[in-house]
Amino acid sequence: MCEDVKDILIKLMTSSEKEFFNYLKQQEIKETKIHQKISDTIALTELVKSRREVFELMSREFFKERENLYNMAIQSLDVAIIKGDEELAERILLFISAIYSKKYIRQEI
Repeated sequence: MCEDVKDILIKLMTSSEKEFFNYLKQQEIKETKIHQKISDTIALTELVKSRREVFELMSREFFKERENLYNMAIQSLDVAIIKGDEELAERILLFISAIYSKKYIRQEI
């Protein structure tokens, strides 16, 4: 009977050890998945940040260029008025109207 108890204890210990290692393996897999999700989230966040920075830069440059065009058009209109060139003044006004109509979103900075 002593041998039977010894065998049972050995089997129990072996089984417990296997289950413990299986548990550790499962925990490691879960931790790896969590770390992967965290890494993916960080990468996605950085991508969104960089795209936002590019968009903001492009937006600023677009509106700067738009303002420059407007200033040039106004100066040209002043010249056309001073020279009395109604046709040129009309074309400039059409340009201003086409470029600065409501089809572009106005940005508040």
